[in-house]
Amino acid sequence: MRISPLAYGIFVCIFCACISCNSMSKDARKAAKFTNESIRQMHELKFDEAEKSFNKAQKIIRKYNENGKFEDFLPEYRRYRDKERRRVSEEDLKY
Repeated sequence: MRISPLAYGIFVCIFCACISCNSMSKDARKAAKFTNESIRQMHELKFDEAEKSFNKAQKIIRKYNENGKFEDFLPEYRRYRDKERRRVSEEDLKY
């Protein structure tokens, strides 16, 4: 059985798209984690640590901004960022 070059090309494109989406989701989760960590550290007056966390988040965000994929990245980032904030706020209300 022989695979046509067109079918092979389509398979490679779909495979790459699936991998990049998964990577983007992981990066969005990491950036959101660093952002929320930075905010928490600011509240605890740990400014040097907050700056480091903020810079880590910005490095990830900048990668997608420079690649022209920021519009796809931003909704994922916001979703993870806000999800984490809600979880932390609910924990604060328990005390």
